[in-house]
Amino acid sequence: MADRSSSNVERRTSNVERQTSNSVRYARTESGRRLARPASGPTPARARGRSNGQLRTLGAIVLTPSSATSAWETVRQIVGDDELTIGPFLAGQLVNQPRHLLFVLSRYKFAARLLPALEKVDVLELGCGEGFGALLLAESGHRVLGVDADTAAIEVAQRTFAKPSLRFQAADFLGQRFGEFKAVVSLDVIEHIPAELEDAYFSTILANLPDDGLCIIGTPNDYASPYASPQSQAGHINLYTAERLAAAMGRYLQNTFVFGMNDEVVHTGFYPMCHYLFVVGAGKRRS
Repeated sequence: MADRSSSNVERRTSNVERQTSNSVRYARTESGRRLARPASGPTPARARGRSNGQLRTLGAIVLTPSSATSAWETVRQIVGDDELTIGPFLAGQLVNQPRHLLFVLSRYKFAARLLPALEKVDVLELGCGEGFGALLLAESGHRVLGVDADTAAIEVAQRTFAKPSLRFQAADFLGQRFGEFKAVVSLDVIEHIPAELEDAYFSTILANLPDDGLCIIGTPNDYASPYASPQSQAGHINLYTAERLAAAMGRYLQNTFVFGMNDEVVHTGFYPMCHYLFVVGAGKRRS
């Protein structure tokens, strides 16, 4: 009787070992550790990121509550505890039009990518508003001066973003020279300049550029004006098509390049279907 019971136990043990062997395989990770992974069958809770009792998993890593808390505390220490009080324009965009804020920041990202990549240069932004776009222009180490006629906006910019490489100045910039800058950037400004002051606007840009300087202008496309927001339609008094904008830039700079933009995507597509336009100019024309 004892022999029969012992045989049954051995048989059941053998079956369990066989099932375990069939259902588990081992994979070597990049770090060289060996991790058990089911060979077949339904996707386990671990692979789907689910929790099981007191254990939580991320990919092939098992996280205990204590290790997860410790990891997050490390992240918090790296991030720091800085807080920021932003201005009314940026706050309104963030709360009420976050998608439009994404589009605006994408414009600045493109402009920043056009700045010299292998050297740190002086950059002038004409019409910087509350300064959050200038922050992107300065991100790679360029020295940026942001100028705007809106005194309240400049006060916000100085309080929020100013640092040694990022300065702000309140000024009605038309006709003024602030120094010599490798690049002048002016986004969402020219559409607010009356047509009769177009020459003064471009002459101001030239006055702050060396002969080999770079100018980057961005503005909504006139063809997109029927779809603009009420505030845009009220404030945009001088909209441009791609052809008109390129012609205006070409009167002052020898080389001009036009790009279109829809949402956050920059492209070289059909100009009338672009929501936003960039014109890039380089090389002053000789008088």
